[in-house]
Amino acid sequence: MEFRDRRVLVRNRHRGPFPSDNRLGAVLNRPGAVTHHDQAVHLQACRKPAHAFVAISFMVAEFRHVPEHRDPAPPVAEIGERDGTARAYTTDVSEPAQVQLAVDSAAADLGRPEVLVNAAGIGSFAHTVEETYDRWSAILGVNLTGTFLMCQAALRYMLDGGGVIVNVASNAGLMGQPYSAAYCASKGGVVNLTRSLSVEYVRRGVRVNAVAPGGMNTPMIAGFRMPEGVNMKEFARVTSPLGAAEPEEVAGVIAYIASDDGRYMTGSIVSIDGGITA
Repeated sequence: MEFRDRRVLVRNRHRGPFPSDNRLGAVLNRPGAVTHHDQAVHLQACRKPAHAFVAISFMVAEFRHVPEHRDPAPPVAEIGERDGTARAYTTDVSEPAQVQLAVDSAAADLGRPEVLVNAAGIGSFAHTVEETYDRWSAILGVNLTGTFLMCQAALRYMLDGGGVIVNVASNAGLMGQPYSAAYCASKGGVVNLTRSLSVEYVRRGVRVNAVAPGGMNTPMIAGFRMPEGVNMKEFARVTSPLGAAEPEEVAGVIAYIASDDGRYMTGSIVSIDGGITA
């Protein structure tokens, strides 16, 4: 893969009332932004060869409802040890003013963002009749609204010279999954947001794609709890005989899409789900 010297913005992590991951982050040596919900994927993406990230801005998306906090300093330090340049920014991705401030700050520190990876996300299982408005709003706010706001803020820079956006959707956005109405709705929104932006900006030098993972070995998945009375046989259709993906496998696909080798890809939704949606 060929990587030119470009900055990558990393929209990193939210905080919310639900299990969350923290691993997707910077992918390339390009000015840009990566939001992530899962530091496992983020760290694996950062562990590409040193030339793959020259300048990375790492945005930690803090969602306001949860008391826990994951320190962004270790990933930033690791990027520095690999001769990269990283910055950490903390923001609530569901708040427009905070998102714009974070992207503007990253652009001022590291230059115009050319790559955005949107991977901040939360989710939980619930009987639909018992789902609360607050939980529904939080999941949609981070997963869908947060993705839109980050795209909007980064596009203002990308339209002056081009760029690449990679959104992290889910196979739950491509098929039904029980006890996941809010999550499926949010990820289905991300899928068609990706398609919409790709056709809107295809002539403006901006490529927009998405990856749609299935199960992945991250703290987010490990933290999910089933609601009472669930028959696990209902989940057979959303389970792969190959098991769960590893974070580095997803990070590798994201890196390819965002690289120059992915030049002809826009509007693509790339499934990484062990054949579940085949």
